[in-house]
Amino acid sequence: MVCTITEPIYRRVFDNGLLLVSEKVPWSERFEINIGIKVGSAYELPEEEGAAHFLEHLMWKRETRKESLKRSMLKDKHGIWSNADTNHDVTYFTLWGPKDKINIALNTALQDLQNFEFDKREFKREKDVVLVEIKSSLEDDDLFGYTSLNEKLFGESTLGRVREGRYENVSKLTQDKIIAFKQKWYVPNNMIISVVGNFDQKELSELVSQTFGSLKCKQVSKLDIPLHSCSKDSFVFERVGLELTHLHAGFQPVDLAVRTEEYADLIRSILHHGETSILDQKFREQEGLVYHASSELYNFFKQLSYFYFYLGCEPHKAKRAESKLNKVFDDLSKGDFSRQRFTDAKTLWKSKLSKKLNEDLENKAEALLKSELKGDSEDYRELPQRIDAMTYERTREYAREFFSKPYVTVKLVQE
Repeated sequence: MVCTITEPIYRRVFDNGLLLVSEKVPWSERFEINIGIKVGSAYELPEEEGAAHFLEHLMWKRETRKESLKRSMLKDKHGIWSNADTNHDVTYFTLWGPKDKINIALNTALQDLQNFEFDKREFKREKDVVLVEIKSSLEDDDLFGYTSLNEKLFGESTLGRVREGRYENVSKLTQDKIIAFKQKWYVPNNMIISVVGNFDQKELSELVSQTFGSLKCKQVSKLDIPLHSCSKDSFVFERVGLELTHLHAGFQPVDLAVRTEEYADLIRSILHHGETSILDQKFREQEGLVYHASSELYNFFKQLSYFYFYLGCEPHKAKRAESKLNKVFDDLSKGDFSRQRFTDAKTLWKSKLSKKLNEDLENKAEALLKSELKGDSEDYRELPQRIDAMTYERTREYAREFFSKPYVTVKLVQE
């Protein structure tokens, strides 16, 4: 199966700098809108720490009676659902619903951006909600391990911060700081709107022009985030009540071109997808060392990426599991994996990707937006064909490049 391309992707930059990208999907009975604001936790000044996530809550997740009634009416009367999320480099606002309600969704999103009002009581209530979230996350062992690894891997860089911000700093945020943060970053020339569904592309463009075209542009600061030059190192943290040992590992970030990043995704598939994956075979099937093994490829700021690994195992197996993981890293730094493993992973990755992009509107809208955020000039729907062209020799070459970098490990053990 390949990703079906029936309509060209429509792209328009409005006079205020807002970018609209859309794809018509004739078989769909609903729409999916992704609004990406190019700001996240990594953009925050020290005195703004936690502002991006807190602002997302105030914009789209407030639990006041008025906001709850508005969201209920959208769902019950119009069938429109919404969600929001904050990452290190972008804040997302998503709406989805029946195809004939797209104008209501766009108007709702515009009203949220324009009519950003809250009183002191609402501000305090939402701050309390965010602080409870942060406190709860500190009790989550997996999340603690991941955030500790990021701090060690990125050092003083803002990429090493917890996206929600640290409790003591978020508690100091004021209404004036949040409003100033919104005015600085939530401007049309710092936004991308991606829309996928069954609609007329030109009519959609005019609808966006009538709504978001009214927003005023403003100069946005360029962001320069220095990367921490890490060396191979290992850290141990003791945690109360921990029954299993948690091992987190991450490789020093590398600046990847878009096509190179696709090879990194393929290597992740070799590591973690399917019955022939390296992590499954070496840790679960052959050795019975771990109850869970996974790998991720995290991407920031267009082409900045790093590999992340997690192993969870019984304490008496931890030393052997860690040794085995180091051996996997050593093999990868030599490009040491079989041609059959490469072929199987490539076939499986292409199959899963094609299915997602053909059948799931949410994935299509997300892929369309991320393609623009990365500055990818090629059609995201052609990725399955690009996967076909990937070679074993080139994949091994990239593996040697990625895994010859220093890596950091964080181990959580029983206190």
